[in-house]
Amino acid sequence: MLVSLLLALPVSASEAPLASPRLAALQVQLDGQDDDRDIAAFWAEARAKGTPLIEPVAGDPTQMTLTFLWREPTGRNHIDLGVFGVFNTAPWQTGDRLIRLGHTDIWYRSYRVSAALRAQYMLIGRDGAARGATRQRTWSHTDETGHGKELDLFLDPLNPRTIDDVYFLPHSRESIFDGPDAPREIWLGPKPAPLRGTMLDLTIKSAILGNERKLAVYVPDPKLIKAT
Repeated sequence: MLVSLLLALPVSASEAPLASPRLAALQVQLDGQDDDRDIAAFWAEARAKGTPLIEPVAGDPTQMTLTFLWREPTGRNHIDLGVFGVFNTAPWQTGDRLIRLGHTDIWYRSYRVSAALRAQYMLIGRDGAARGATRQRTWSHTDETGHGKELDLFLDPLNPRTIDDVYFLPHSRESIFDGPDAPREIWLGPKPAPLRGTMLDLTIKSAILGNERKLAVYVPDPKLIKAT
């Protein structure tokens, strides 16, 4: 299962910020005379290849540099938008805020992680922070002082790959990526025919915890079970 794979793979803490080799090369280019042309070429490349950027780590083939990108008008020096995933260096419930590259419209966050990592992620920020991105749901978080806050979770508009989020209701999707050494996952590939079955929305109450959780359970078609 995807969840067990995420928990089993080692994810090292990243330096913040850890610029990717591609961004480092761009930074050198920006010292020249064609800044606008270089930046436009970078964004064209990012749209064509999709994000996050996945680059090898020199001297360590077991690791990769993972870089998430966001394009924001250059007139803003601060945006309340970050990356939300299992690789966060900050408390993962709040995400890691994106960092601006110089005076450009490029905002990014880099991590050094296992090259075998496959993971879901989303962009996280306050309402209106991710203009143009597809909002999926609200994330409620209680900070260390006990104050509650609500943030919005968005799909990465530069990543066409998404996966169903089966842990929260209402149903939504998350962005997903694979490292170059990620084990083959047969359930993420196209199927010759749609799965037949039923989705059940359940509410589980806990007398011990004094709360309740909502669960989505997929029940396969009995005929499909007999066929396999």
